[in-house]
Amino acid sequence: MSIGFRVTNDWGNLAVDENNPIFIATGEDAGHIDNGGWTNVQLYEDYGAIGSEAIFFEYTFYGVSTSVTPPLVFARPRNIASQVATVIGYIAPKGAPGAWTGVVVAFSVINLPGRAQNNAQRYALLRDYMCEFMVIASGGYISGETHGIRVWAPGSVVVFDSGNNAVSYKRSSGVWRYSNRDQVLRDQYVEFWLGSDTYGARNEWMLVSSIGTGYFKRYNGEVAGSRLYVPGLIGESIQRIILTGRSGTLIHMPFLFIETRRPVDQGIILPAGSGPA
Repeated sequence: MSIGFRVTNDWGNLAVDENNPIFIATGEDAGHIDNGGWTNVQLYEDYGAIGSEAIFFEYTFYGVSTSVTPPLVFARPRNIASQVATVIGYIAPKGAPGAWTGVVVAFSVINLPGRAQNNAQRYALLRDYMCEFMVIASGGYISGETHGIRVWAPGSVVVFDSGNNAVSYKRSSGVWRYSNRDQVLRDQYVEFWLGSDTYGARNEWMLVSSIGTGYFKRYNGEVAGSRLYVPGLIGESIQRIILTGRSGTLIHMPFLFIETRRPVDQGIILPAGSGPA
């Protein structure tokens, strides 16, 4: 439209546009983790590359996102240990279009140092070495701030909220390169792919909720799935493992990196304690 509310910043970038919702980083002040439990994110039964010691958690907004599109999940390394990668096995939104309430994430961590004797010790190790997650909502998620500036477009869509941490697109370059594969059944293979791009800074977050996680049937009836490895250190290779059939078709997943308007010291990780029983 030719008439409306628009704001550009000192660099000429559009900061507020009533015709377009903003993307908001939701942190600890915008939600909480609950209903965690143990799960298994292996791609194939008894296949040892991904351990069975995995966990899921639900991140629930204190408010509701009224966006038609579901919240997105991004991740970044905590830069703690080399070759200790977080294996993301499942991500799903909670709620429905116009009333999103949070997300569910299932993951494991490979090459955990030491040996856990019970679930409480295993939970502590997962918490210590897991990557950080960040949930991005758009089109109506309002922060818990009681003072500041908010701008609504027609239809109660929030296009600016000074109490929230907006995110900016950084880059989307990079491709997945085939490495090798292992045969697990006569017509079933586990394929290994390496990303050409890496995390280059602490404040970079990569989209992980578009990975196509879980299991599904291919067009020819084969079972397929995908796992993403978030590296333990910034600069280490990003990996994917795909369970596929003989044809070996790559499940599409783009590289998309963003950064937040205000630096995020720590994203979403498991809460302290002994974890679920």
